[in-house]
Amino acid sequence: MPAQTTASPAITVKAGGTPLPAAVAAQLLELLVDQRGDAPDLFRLTFHDPELKLLEEPSLAAGKEISVEIEVDPNLKGVLTVGEVTSVALDDDAWGTQVVVQGMDRSHVLFRTRTARTFLNATFSDVVKKLAEEAGLGAQVQSSPTVHEYLSQSGQTDWEFLHGLADQIGWDLWLENRTLHFAEPATATSGSGPVPKLTRGVNLFHLTAVLTAGGQPQQVESRGWNPQEKQAVVGRATTSPTVGVDAGIGSPASFRGLFDTGTMDLTRAPHRTQAEADAAASAAAEDVASAFVELQAAAFGDPRIKARGVVEIANAGDRISGRYVVTQVRHVWEPEAGYRTELNITGRQDRSLLGLAGGGTAHAAAAPQIHGVVVGVVTNNKDPENLGRVKVKFPWWSDSEESDWARVAQVLTGNGYGALIMPEVNDEVLVAFEHGHMDRPYVVGSLYNGKDHPAKTSDEIIGSGGKVGSQRLESRSHHRLVFFDQEGSKEGVTLRTGDDKYYINLNKTDTTIVVSSDGDVRVEAKNGTVTVEAQEMQLKSTGKLEATAQGSATLKSAGKFTVEGTGGLELKSSGVVEVKGSLIKLN
Repeated sequence: MPAQTTASPAITVKAGGTPLPAAVAAQLLELLVDQRGDAPDLFRLTFHDPELKLLEEPSLAAGKEISVEIEVDPNLKGVLTVGEVTSVALDDDAWGTQVVVQGMDRSHVLFRTRTARTFLNATFSDVVKKLAEEAGLGAQVQSSPTVHEYLSQSGQTDWEFLHGLADQIGWDLWLENRTLHFAEPATATSGSGPVPKLTRGVNLFHLTAVLTAGGQPQQVESRGWNPQEKQAVVGRATTSPTVGVDAGIGSPASFRGLFDTGTMDLTRAPHRTQAEADAAASAAAEDVASAFVELQAAAFGDPRIKARGVVEIANAGDRISGRYVVTQVRHVWEPEAGYRTELNITGRQDRSLLGLAGGGTAHAAAAPQIHGVVVGVVTNNKDPENLGRVKVKFPWWSDSEESDWARVAQVLTGNGYGALIMPEVNDEVLVAFEHGHMDRPYVVGSLYNGKDHPAKTSDEIIGSGGKVGSQRLESRSHHRLVFFDQEGSKEGVTLRTGDDKYYINLNKTDTTIVVSSDGDVRVEAKNGTVTVEAQEMQLKSTGKLEATAQGSATLKSAGKFTVEGTGGLELKSSGVVEVKGSLIKLN
């Protein structure tokens, strides 16, 4: 490593706005400030402490606000970070005794708890503002375009949740001066004021640059399904020039098609609208394209270099020289080596061990997926769109929050036909999630439990050998359709009302059909014929029996025809009465 800069930098560490006591500041052995776009700024201060006094030093206590300022010369100075002490540690070995003070910027409060809650009819920007306010942070937020009917924070920290939203549309989230920012990515040509210039052989003493055509598809395609329109939604984006590079290397377009890489298909997110699919495709295309050039560099210390800031690389050849957006920067000061700045330029790719284990994509685990099925309780079944959907709360997730409208699986559906069996409010149901995302629930069935029992016990419906003797479909009022399969004793189908006053029995065992009513029974064929055929037929009435025809009426018998009235018999006509027979007897 080259020698340190000619002028030793002046380092000022302040606690609560006041410089550290001189006796404490004099013991500083190492300074590290680590900035990256997807995590809080981290600082580490290492002090020599042979007398074990600094563990009790009030200015270094947990929760204390720390600012780190550095001045290389009057024209090159700045604040590296402002944060809060989160830990104080003792490191004692044969080489000496040290106290290590670590902290993070104020955004660390967004990591402190995991929350289950929902946001209705909100944009991503609305959510960022709300969570920033809850954390006591200011907010500078660019308006995101899409209003989402339902968003869920599924047991995530606020930081994970917000970064997950940012990743969906390819935006950035970061903290600066206790203000949370949410905006489109910085570009290599954006920004105002002078850009730090790192010149090879002057102030840039290490540079590794990798240009790669690997993993560069011709386009990205994101697919989903819109249930309102009953059609697929497809978002497409080409790997256009990455916004984080302005150099002679050009853009990923120059690599497109070299190896006939075709299309990258995104199939793990349940997009429902064209806007969602387009945003996902564009974000993924930029994410992939940003990896076509990656740089690692180390330079003499420059406090102006920050994560998401722009630097200029010079004297590194026509292809590499140019402007880049910094992904990660580390400011390091050591007494012997001096002050240096190390930076990584990796676009939106996460090159940490965790990121590499997840395939290099930033925040791959930011939106947790729920695999398998879970238990829910129905809270609302009045679907405003009349699609037979319900809302569900999850006792294992929250006592108050409920799901988005969940479609209910039916045995048959179609336009104006099919089955419709709706769960009741407070029914326990079994829920699955599309691609594991909690924002996309489906009710796949209902469940009995210790409070909600079947209408019949197992002993009543299960016969010998484990054979099921009856199957039933029963409503809340106990109107029911029952199928009996008790071979040799009871086979058939019955349809009954809950009070058993009205029923139809199809009895296979007794070969009978019974239609019973506590009131009237009416058979009507307005434009057709009612035909009743039987080997023998009986019509009985405990009261009056009346047959009326608007036209002619005929009674015929192939055998003897008998008309008998024990109380009398009257034949009456307003017209002619005609009686014919081979012999007529009147007695």
